[in-house]
Amino acid sequence: MSGGESILSLDLGGNIKYTLVDVDLDNQIGRILTNGQFQVQTFNEAVIELKHKIQNVSENVLSKLRYVLLSFPAAFSFQYKHPHKVLEEIITSFKKYFGRHTKTDISFLLIGRDGEFYDAKTVINLCSVNYREMFFFFDSYWRGAVEIARDIFGLSSFLYLDMGSFSFSIIPIVNGDIKIERYENRIYTNKLLAIGMKHTPILLITNEINLEDANFKPYAYVPLFTADIFASPGSEQQLLKVSKFLGYPVIERREALKTIQYIKDSMSELVNIVVENILTRYFTGVTQEIPVVLAGDGKNLLFDILHIKNIKKLLLPMDNTHTSLGITYTFLKSIGVRITW
Repeated sequence: MSGGESILSLDLGGNIKYTLVDVDLDNQIGRILTNGQFQVQTFNEAVIELKHKIQNVSENVLSKLRYVLLSFPAAFSFQYKHPHKVLEEIITSFKKYFGRHTKTDISFLLIGRDGEFYDAKTVINLCSVNYREMFFFFDSYWRGAVEIARDIFGLSSFLYLDMGSFSFSIIPIVNGDIKIERYENRIYTNKLLAIGMKHTPILLITNEINLEDANFKPYAYVPLFTADIFASPGSEQQLLKVSKFLGYPVIERREALKTIQYIKDSMSELVNIVVENILTRYFTGVTQEIPVVLAGDGKNLLFDILHIKNIKKLLLPMDNTHTSLGITYTFLKSIGVRITW
């Protein structure tokens, strides 16, 4: 890689998070040109949107694009019969819309759970032979952000908590070792919960919490999401959605607010129980405060609802593009380039 080339990092989750960096290898500096997120329905839409955003930065920045760095949530690949097909579709879309603008072939690299970067063709070959490799390559969106957290706070042991739009990641790091196995399904080990700030259906959460003492039972699936529950309480739209969730056209306002508070309290209780169990599993015997780094859309919510003794809560000082920033940071660090924030 020579000076004057650019890198695009993408976290293809519930929202598309992107970071574009201009790299000057002569001075070993990477400068962020643009950074953001958006939501689309298809890869083609995402690539077209990205092309417009990059062109708005500079007319010739596309011609300098050398690397596209990628990360995924595992659920993203479940849309496909074979997980590696997601990579093939992305590469096809990029070549279609970016190919004529670039001077050199773009290298597509995917970050793994180990923080290393792998050529897309290698990943496709490995996943086509062994389906379980999906967990190593297609559950990597958190890996770069963990690297940022480790370096920013100077920590070797901490718990990383990331609440995004759809899900909640719990990553223990002990003496520099990230406690996620190569083929670990984090849903089975309670290191990934279906609790997000915006797009998680409330019915998914009611499957996880105890409703025995509740004064309601969900009637049927209706479009009630966490964003509706965390919205300003008492709006007519919010109360109407809660009414339908309980199987009524409209219910009494006080009853609806009571139900909203019950769901919030139950979510808080579930998060505290799971986080405390992970702390007990990996940090037993630690006498000083355990650092807990909070990230994602829900980091401020986590700060408010975590009531566990002997922890020190730290907020990752980035917005919800921390995942694409993390990929960029980790890659540049691996080639000896420092990034300017």
